[in-house]
Amino acid sequence: MIDAEMLARVMPDVVLSPLFSPGHDILDLARLLDRLGYQGPLRAYSPPLPNTAIVCAEVRQIWGPRDFDILEVPPAWN
Repeated sequence: MIDAEMLARVMPDVVLSPLFSPGHDILDLARLLDRLGYQGPLRAYSPPLPNTAIVCAEVRQIWGPRDFDILEVPPAWN
């Protein structure tokens, strides 16, 4: 579980997470990191999507102008 103490201790250069996972999705993580004051880059990885721009726009509604992107991973790598 990510909390303010862990972020302060680890001081990550970037946070990387699956776009979707059984327990959360990138929107949940963006909300949490925003509440905790994390200002660094956020990256999601996912199989190729039909339109990453739509997903990025949805995340940016939460994440604002901070650095966010989706790394599309070929299915053979999943």
